[in-house]
Amino acid sequence: MKCKLEVCAQAWCIAVWLAAGTAYPQPNGKPDPQTDEWQSRMARGRTLERAGSYSQAAASYRDAVKMVERFGSTDRRLLLSLNALGIAYEEMGRFAESHRYLNRALAMVDPTDKKTQRDRALLLTNVALLYREEGQTAQAEALLYQAIAIEAELLPSDDARLVPTRAGLAELVLVDGKYQEAERLFVELLAIFEKQPDRWRQERGTIMGDLGVVRHFQGQDDEAIQLFRQAIAIHEAELGPDHPVLLRPLINLAKVHAAAGRTADADAVFRRAVAIAERGLGPDHPTYSDVLIAYAGFLRATGHPREAKALEARSKSARQENARRDGIGLTVDASSFWPRPGQ
Repeated sequence: MKCKLEVCAQAWCIAVWLAAGTAYPQPNGKPDPQTDEWQSRMARGRTLERAGSYSQAAASYRDAVKMVERFGSTDRRLLLSLNALGIAYEEMGRFAESHRYLNRALAMVDPTDKKTQRDRALLLTNVALLYREEGQTAQAEALLYQAIAIEAELLPSDDARLVPTRAGLAELVLVDGKYQEAERLFVELLAIFEKQPDRWRQERGTIMGDLGVVRHFQGQDDEAIQLFRQAIAIHEAELGPDHPVLLRPLINLAKVHAAAGRTADADAVFRRAVAIAERGLGPDHPTYSDVLIAYAGFLRATGHPREAKALEARSKSARQENARRDGIGLTVDASSFWPRPGQ
């Protein structure tokens, strides 16, 4: 029996960072304390984000935005800061704020200026991935194809910098149930990663998890389990054992165990996922509710209705609170799909 697996749709794994590095050019090649401080705020935000401290990361990025926005919309540091802040808000599940900052950054890029088209392609990808996480796949697909068209004119077909946009498209194809096409795209991406294994470890883990979803729907559950375990091991090595990015492959592994009748294994993995969601996300994040619902469904199916009901009540309460906070009538249920370009 095929279960409903998660396809990577969170910003945690493949969010696109605009190329800036840690060495932003100094004015006239001379030391600039203001630029040094901006770089420090951005670097601190990246460190916090990597550790899963998304709200603290957002605070650091907000400081970076405030530092440079007085220099006007032509300062690329503002573009970089807004992009980083938009990604951080998406990672917190605060999609309205994420749209605001990403679209503000996108509006800074002149679509007729050839020098800025790489930035435009990556920002289009980030907005597309945000739409994808909200379940608005048509909007996501349209923006991804725009980004791919731009990048096709700028980069060779096997360039690793194409990975974020192509990965987003592959995940949309997977959501649409086009497993053969999704398999082809994911295998091509893994081949690109092999050329730079030290640089793309986390992203490689994400794609391996996605390929595990494909293998499950192709009836190859043993290989799917191996891919999920490999994805988990990669993320643990990169980010530690309690990072929220582990939630997708953990939930998928638990669901495949459950579908195969390995209830003890499934229960142990579900419990770990719930613990990570509680520590790393909390009820303010939409994915927290998704994890509770996934485990509740397993408990109900295995004869534990009381425990399932309690989890469902907690999930419903969190969803209602998120909906009130965001000013909308519902919170996105990410349980039917999965994330994002790299960092």
